[in-house]
Amino acid sequence: MKLFFYMSMMFSLMLFLFVMVLFFNKDMIMVEWEIFNFYSLDFGFIILLDWVSLLFMSYVLFISGWVMLYSSNYMEMDKFKDRFYILLILFVISMLLLVISPNLISLLLGWDGLGLISYCLVAYYQNFSSYNSSMVTFLSNRIGDSFLLVSIFFMMNYGGWNFIFYEYLEFNFIMLMLIILASMTKSAQIPFSLWLPMAMAAPTPVSSLVHSSTLVTAGVYLLIRFYDFFIIYVNQFMLLMLLFMLTMLLSSVSALMEIDLKKIIALSTLSQLSLMMMMLLMGFKELAFFHLLIHAIFKSLLFLCSGVIIHDYKYYQDIRMMGSYSKMMPMISCYLNISGLSLCGMPFLSSYFTKDYVMELLLSENNINMMMMMLYYICIGLTMLYYFRLIYYLNFSWFNLSSLYYFIDNKWLMMNSMKLLMIFSLIFGSIMSWLFLDNMKIIMMDNYLSAMIYLMMLFILIKFLEKYFYMVELSMSEVKMFLLNMWYLKMFFVNNIIMMFSVNMNYFMEKGWGELLGSQGIYLMYKNMSMIYQIYQFNNIKYYLIMFIMMFYLIIYLYLYSLKSV
Repeated sequence: MKLFFYMSMMFSLMLFLFVMVLFFNKDMIMVEWEIFNFYSLDFGFIILLDWVSLLFMSYVLFISGWVMLYSSNYMEMDKFKDRFYILLILFVISMLLLVISPNLISLLLGWDGLGLISYCLVAYYQNFSSYNSSMVTFLSNRIGDSFLLVSIFFMMNYGGWNFIFYEYLEFNFIMLMLIILASMTKSAQIPFSLWLPMAMAAPTPVSSLVHSSTLVTAGVYLLIRFYDFFIIYVNQFMLLMLLFMLTMLLSSVSALMEIDLKKIIALSTLSQLSLMMMMLLMGFKELAFFHLLIHAIFKSLLFLCSGVIIHDYKYYQDIRMMGSYSKMMPMISCYLNISGLSLCGMPFLSSYFTKDYVMELLLSENNINMMMMMLYYICIGLTMLYYFRLIYYLNFSWFNLSSLYYFIDNKWLMMNSMKLLMIFSLIFGSIMSWLFLDNMKIIMMDNYLSAMIYLMMLFILIKFLEKYFYMVELSMSEVKMFLLNMWYLKMFFVNNIIMMFSVNMNYFMEKGWGELLGSQGIYLMYKNMSMIYQIYQFNNIKYYLIMFIMMFYLIIYLYLYSLKSV
């Protein structure tokens, strides 16, 4: 694993230097391998190396290297850790294949690879919860795969699948809608939001990689690649803008009600993904891409911190059982606070340079109505709320596990793998805005408008400091069930869709024709053949005598028939 870490760090640095050259020279490199040509349809493999793909690859390799180093300490006592490392490396390779592919068919290879390997990783612990979560994850991603396959058939009308060559061509609206729906399934937007928190059944290093730079970001990256095509129809996608805003609200409210540490961080990922999709529909392609990169840094750090916390609390993930963590592990608590404040968009941390700018752009745009504006403000406020709730339970509440308990601070490799990510969570937003966002618009606003969001954060902080704020129980049971079940998405998908698949497959495959054509049919065939063979073995004298008599009568018959013919 150290070899993979050193190689990924070396390639990440080389790719970042190469990005500088391509970006400032406004250049790109394309490598094409034509496999065959069939009736003017080109079947080939293309590698696109521009500054967007190389920068994203650099990030993926950088984060995956640190996650792999972290995993060597996190999974050292696991019996199947070699299989885990192989699956993690294949997962990274699938993402890199998706990033460099400007061809829909080769892109589908990386897209399907992400879905299949994520199924194996979510089901890694092989218990009932991980099996159900992996099935929901796999089936939800297969819906997006089917949308992408249909868009491939639509694209046959254009003579090939290399969409990078069709810069000034207006694509079919239905095909673009299918691509957006495929991106929504991968990025877990409503109504496909359920699989994202359920995928937390995977090991924590997998969650860190999935929610920062690989699986969930694939949908946003695909929309960035197709940005020039669907921006023409942006006025017809305003319903999707409302869906993205509702997904932000859903994830924020669900995180406020959640008690599982990893699911709270996963729901914050869902909120940030909705923000990126909303940026794209508003026309801010570069801003969405940089928020994607900055989010990858602090979200991977958040998950790595949560893995250390879960180890320290003997694999408990219920935040009500935790407490007094800042006194026991001050460095991990410091890392968690820095990444969490960056998530909230605290001034001059990494995420501030994109989230605050989006807020200013929303206030200056004329085509955004008041409802969208208020929803955005509410979602930002709820982000602060559930983060401070998490910090309250971790650091300021009473320790609710056994009184005979001690923390073992022997995770030096896990600690070292988080130091550079913590530094980048502090300074990387300013570095990226200085290097790449040189054409940002300067927006002059009134003082009360620019201070409104911080006044809302201050109000939420005051509410947080109230004595019984986190002890309030919802009196209406239906409202509580509605909020805890992600607006009944969980009940709808698990109780209807997944149960429908499992019951029908059980009926047809295990108790119907699938059983007879499959294992049971083969078993019955071998059983009948062995019984016939056994009868012959047990009655061999009798059957040999019968066969001798039959052969004797046959010889006599043939002899008489030959005499008759003569």
